[in-house]
Amino acid sequence: MARPIKTKRPRSAGDPLAEYQEKRDFARTAEPKPKRGRGHGSQFVVQKHAARRLHYDLRLEFGRVLKSWAITRGPSLVAGEKRLAVQTEDHPIAYLDFEGNIPRGEYGGGAMRIALRPPAGWRRAISSSRSPASGSTAAGISSACAGGRRRRRSNGC
Repeated sequence: MARPIKTKRPRSAGDPLAEYQEKRDFARTAEPKPKRGRGHGSQFVVQKHAARRLHYDLRLEFGRVLKSWAITRGPSLVAGEKRLAVQTEDHPIAYLDFEGNIPRGEYGGGAMRIALRPPAGWRRAISSSRSPASGSTAAGISSACAGGRRRRRSNGC
């Protein structure tokens, strides 16, 4: 049976979280509502996401939202090994601390766990004449992090 076609609401060019809001039913999911936050300007998180297919999500704070990429085969532990990262919609700053289960049938349904969260004092440098906000895939992002993997028992992820 064919899926019903969702009609897209017109997106505001000035709202980076419009696409995030379009894809979610906040009456069904515990995900943070789309609100631009005031972050510290240098936060990030890696989340293990057991959706339709297990992958990791990298989220970097930039411009009061989190720029997001899905790392399809997971992050590599081998220096210099390349992995595909597909840019996804921007997420609210509150997603830095989000863990939980997104209901099946909802966009991204499945378990979401924090895999890596850096401690205070880490540094990020963006080396590019164009910013990630411009949609440039040429923006080089390098990080120096003194953190490690978060130790916890896995619940479904």
